[in-house]
Amino acid sequence: MKRGFNQAALIAIGMSEVLGIPENTDIFIRTRYNDSQTKKGRASRFDSTKGLFRLVKKGQIIDKHILLVDDVITTGATVESMFYAINGIGNVKISVGVLCSPYE
Repeated sequence: MKRGFNQAALIAIGMSEVLGIPENTDIFIRTRYNDSQTKKGRASRFDSTKGLFRLVKKGQIIDKHILLVDDVITTGATVESMFYAINGIGNVKISVGVLCSPYE
């Protein structure tokens, strides 16, 4: 089931404008749409996000420092899925930006 909008992309676009850095919200594509993660436990979240993203613009991240942006990180399963999609690409530095986290 496809959800209404991609709030992480909207956050990334806003961060790009404020920080004056380029954004690209179509380097990855979702391979499928999964159900909401909110009521799932840790193990279920990691299982449901395996292979969730595919890198489609490899050439745009080689030798770059990229910032992965998400709206919320609880277990890190979604970000880990993106890491796996990037795995093996040469000389890519990855940082993660998140709007909120349930942890202090």
